[in-house]
Amino acid sequence: MLTAEIAQYIEDQTLGTFDATGITGNIFLETLPDAEKQGSAIYIALYSTGGYQSGGKLAYDDPTVQIIVRGGLNPLLAWSKAQSIYNLLHGFSQGQFMAGGQWIVNCQGMQSGPINLGPDENRQHRFSLNFHLHVQNLDSVERE
Repeated sequence: MLTAEIAQYIEDQTLGTFDATGITGNIFLETLPDAEKQGSAIYIALYSTGGYQSGGKLAYDDPTVQIIVRGGLNPLLAWSKAQSIYNLLHGFSQGQFMAGGQWIVNCQGMQSGPINLGPDENRQHRFSLNFHLHVQNLDSVERE
């Protein structure tokens, strides 16, 4: 799962803690846990958001991923974490996010940085990042 590979990469770069079981840590897949009323913890959620149509004969897929960063009452904390993740992923190319993972031809931010979503019902600030990836599809390569 591409989002799990990205989550592991974010952890490997010490920007958060990913637990593949979803029980501990602050990086989550396809969900963002409820906010604590006055907590200052930073939470990161990665969502698969479909992608773009790929040519059936091409050996590449074009998935998209959204990352939501939610922090405490100070918007600068969540924005700073979101900006660090953007800087990490935007422009990543010709490699894997983790050993044995998918080959990433290119990862580009769909906007030029974090987008402010405003505070949630507990006044914790949220920022969104959206990425378009160009990923080698090994199944397509093997069919040729």
